[in-house]
Amino acid sequence: MSITRMTGREEMRTTAEMLNMSMSSNCSTKYIVSGDAEVTGNYFAIQIINDTIFSKLIDENNEEGSSHDLAATELSGIGVPAGIVIYGDFTNIDLTSGIICAFKVD
Repeated sequence: MSITRMTGREEMRTTAEMLNMSMSSNCSTKYIVSGDAEVTGNYFAIQIINDTIFSKLIDENNEEGSSHDLAATELSGIGVPAGIVIYGDFTNIDLTSGIICAFKVD
């Protein structure tokens, strides 16, 4: 997992790169709002739209080599501010609060 905070041009460029990737391959985006049911799939990036607290964020690609719930460990009780992009191999996403845009490989 890597976390990047961007502003201004940098954020627009990275968002554009992700959109280009989604248009040029079999990728799609999904907006997830707190209160939605848990979302599953193969997501490679999560852009934080509104400050967000995760109740579940399973990363399959981590140092331990097994499934890892970031919401229960590294992100436990931490609000992730808007503008952050998190990269990883996310299979389960659930929010306590906030709005995100998840980028999925179809």
